[in-house]
Amino acid sequence: RTAMENKVFWLLTILLIVGLSSTSENSGGCDVHPKARENCGFPGITEAECLEQKCCFDSAVPDMSWCFRPLSPDGECP
Repeated sequence: RTAMENKVFWLLTILLIVGLSSTSENSGGCDVHPKARENCGFPGITEAECLEQKCCFDSAVPDMSWCFRPLSPDGECP
């Protein structure tokens, strides 16, 4: 690899880690398996609109609900 490729690789790695850590800080009960997600929004909902509804937002998994209900304290979706 060239020096530029190494810089790009590490920059992307750092951005990915920072993005994942900021998502998990706000997740609370949002650690829901993608196939178990209960839709909490509407097609095209933004992250801000979803969070206003006290729902979770995660657009990392294609073809799954991005705005979904969080887990209750007993580990079940409310």
